[in-house]
Amino acid sequence: MRKIAAHLEMSLNGVVDHPERWAHQYFTPEMLEAARAGMQNTDTILLGRTTYEEFAQAWPQQDPDTSPFARFMNETPKLVVTNTPTDLPWGPAERISSTDEVSGLKQKPGNDIIILGSATLVGSLLRAGLLDLLELFIVPVLIGVGQRLFESHAQIPLTLTESHPFDNGVLLTRYASTG
Repeated sequence: MRKIAAHLEMSLNGVVDHPERWAHQYFTPEMLEAARAGMQNTDTILLGRTTYEEFAQAWPQQDPDTSPFARFMNETPKLVVTNTPTDLPWGPAERISSTDEVSGLKQKPGNDIIILGSATLVGSLLRAGLLDLLELFIVPVLIGVGQRLFESHAQIPLTLTESHPFDNGVLLTRYASTG
């Protein structure tokens, strides 16, 4: 069965939106290698509509010879979870309309599925018990405002499977779903 893993950068106080504004300055070659390792067994990117639209503005212009993830981001098939009819010019991409369809993806043949960003989608999949792994780069910065990783009254137990501190104060953590 395929697994679904989410990868996010998160501030110390839980903010996850727009990490390009505050987290990327912390990235080191060692951290890029750790992120790349988390993508090795994936063949599908799962995104929420807003993140897809933001990525579609940025990634096609990235040079695969100088940007470490450009080839992966631009060539890997993308599934966009949205109820809004929308064009998906950054492909290969197709639309799915619900987390119920995400459940079916796990049963289809293929490698694992990765979610990049898309905090609202990650929260929905956590509540639905569909997320297998939550990978966080916890960045040593406090952000005054922004979307938090998980905004819900629900409690979702997770099991820490790995943690790795980097010299710059960033902490990589990986949590498995216990459900």
